[in-house]
Order: sequence, then C-alpha cells, then structure tokens
Amino acid sequence: MRSRRRFVTAGIFTMLAGLVTLVQVLHTTSETDRIQKDLKAAVYHEQVYENPQASQSHPRAVSEKPGIARTQSASVAAPKEIQGVATAAEGVLKYPSIGVDAAVVSGVSEEELNHALGIMGEDVPGTDGSHAVIAGHRSGITGKFFNTLHQAREGDVFSYHTSEGVLRYKVVSLQVVTPDKIDAVRPVPGESRMTLVTCYPNYSNAYRLLVTGIQVD
Repeated sequence: MRSRRRFVTAGIFTMLAGLVTLVQVLHTTSETDRIQKDLKAAVYHEQVYENPQASQSHPRAVSEKPGIARTQSASVAAPKEIQGVATAAEGVLKYPSIGVDAAVVSGVSEEELNHALGIMGEDVPGTDGSHAVIAGHRSGITGKFFNTLHQAREGDVFSYHTSEGVLRYKVVSLQVVTPDKIDAVRPVPGESRMTLVTCYPNYSNAYRLLVTGIQVD
C-alpha cells in the first residue's frame, strides 16, 4: 500500500514539474513573439514614415548612400530590452521558401539569439566587397529562427529589409563546415554577399551550416 502511495505521489510531482516547464516555455515563447513584433515594427515604421523612398522596388534607388548603412539615428528603431540586453533592430530577414521572417539585431550573444537573429562583423550589407553574416539558432526552447535553414536550395532568393530599403540575395552555395572554417565567409571583391549560419546537425554544435547568397539588383 505504501509503495503504491509513493508511486502516486511521484507521479503527481512529475506531472506538476511538467506543467511548470510547459508554462515557462509558453511564457518564453510569448516574450519572444512580443520582442520580434516590436523590433519589426520599428524597422517598418522608419521605412514607411521616415524614408518613404525605401518602398521602391529597386534596392539601389532607396538611398544615395551605397548599400544599407548599419547606423542608428535618433528616429531609428528605439532600443529594446532583450533579457537585460539593450539592443535595436538592424533589419528583418525574409526567406519565404523556408518560412523565415525574423528581426535581426547586432550581436550574437546567447540572450540576443534566444529572441532574434544576429548580424556579425562590421561589413555593411549591400556594398561592394561586403560579406555580411547573420546567425541564428535552429533548436532549443526559443530562437528556432533557422530551424528550417537546411531546406534552403541553390537558386532561392531571400531579402534583407531595413529602414533604408530592401536588398535581395540569390543563394549560390550551401556548405557544412567546422566552426573554424572562417575563409568560407571572407569578402569577395566586386560582390555583395550575405551568409546565413546556424549549428549543424540539429541539437549539436559540431558543425556550421552556411547558406550564402549574392546580391541581385
């Protein structure tokens, strides 16, 4: 009888622990959705109201400046708090064929990648000889922004949206490399490149999956 009671008690505690975990997951997911919504809204508000020319179809026509500058004026995306990290939206990455539509922030700390994609380095997207790198998680409780990146195919087109306009990239290569293979993201003179990177395989960080696109204007 006692063993049965212990079994029932253990089952109740297990169920309660499961419910607590579920509530935590739902709260975290809801928080991520809220942060994403705020970051995107700031980018699109700036694009529509502060720089209406950005809605033009040709990326090179949206600004007199080459590429899309990664600087923030007082009117650009106001800083947001992401789990204690003050940051602002750099842009929005859209890759329709694999269902990616996520805000991008500057930096790739764990806190930032839990709630957004992160752009690395100092290269300005859209400029000749630039090679921007955008990183994201593909597994875990949150931050699954690149969980479908393995479905990318050569010839796909994805876009990078900021307050100053839109840049479009055509996928030219897909690679699985070791983390130290930095030459895979080196700039190429005369080209504007962007590489999307995530860990590979799923639930492992042994390798990196790289999806590289060349700007097509």
